[in-house]
Amino acid sequence: MNTGENHVLRAAVAHFQAARWAEAKALCAEILSAEPRNAVVLHLLGVLHCREGEVAKGAELIGEAVRVQPDNPIAQYDLGQMRLAQGRLEDAAAAFAHALALKPDFAEAHNSLGNTRQNQGRLADAVAAFERAIKVKPNFAEAHNNLGNALKELGKLEGAVASYRKALAIKPDFAETHYNLGLALKDLGKLAEAAASYHKALSLEPDYAEAHNNLGNALKELGKPDEAIASYRKALAVRPNYAEALYNLGLALKDLGELEEAAASYRRALAVKPDYVEVHNSLGNALKDLGKLEEAVASYHAALAIKREYPEAYNNLGNALLHLG
Repeated sequence: MNTGENHVLRAAVAHFQAARWAEAKALCAEILSAEPRNAVVLHLLGVLHCREGEVAKGAELIGEAVRVQPDNPIAQYDLGQMRLAQGRLEDAAAAFAHALALKPDFAEAHNSLGNTRQNQGRLADAVAAFERAIKVKPNFAEAHNNLGNALKELGKLEGAVASYRKALAIKPDFAETHYNLGLALKDLGKLAEAAASYHKALSLEPDYAEAHNNLGNALKELGKPDEAIASYRKALAVRPNYAEALYNLGLALKDLGELEEAAASYRRALAVKPDYVEVHNSLGNALKDLGKLEEAVASYHAALAIKREYPEAYNNLGNALLHLG
């Protein structure tokens, strides 16, 4: 690369750092027109495409950069991230492993390899990768959080809680970890603590729809149905087509005897997610209680068409048929 091209590359990097993606891409293209195998520029241009949501093109460019310069651990890592985004899990794992062969203390690559292994269902391998990331970089809050997720999926709830708390000791404003801690605490039956964690997540990220929904679940189990309904409605204000929140809202309304509203919420959930088997069953229950037995029977049949082994729906269908005579 000559002096002029170096100047253009520095300008492209400056645009990249200032989030002026179009300007950076234009300068990268200018350099590549003269030097098409420039690994640094191929890598940078690939990252730029990925930043703009063009993952396939970005992965193609970074892959070419890696072919030109295979001993660059950062390029191997970025290629792994792109493959992970594409769902190409084995290719992602291979790229992260290559990055780690070049740079064994690359904490982010250990962490991303852990995410890949977790997505593959290889939870023990995921835990090992997250632990290696933390060994290299003890204050890596994201790795502590991810370790908690893997431990939770393994059913090791106390270990998950401990990992989440370590992440929060490092990064107290980590909304996702407050939320994850809430999930683990709820699974441990610590509903009040779970609710407090969801509240903390929401104080940091008020539009966190999942946190509103799960706060509603905790409040419902704590015997606070009105507050639960308010939480579900907040989740739906953020994400109107949130099928799980619509279902949970329906359940809470039914518990309060608001059967027509419950049925309406279930129907909205099914409009979003037609194969939501539990909602078909619950809609049947609401319709049965409303005296709409034929519609209830149709809902139970719809549930059983999706899930043939569903004893609760068979039982509900039998009861509805008995009432029909």
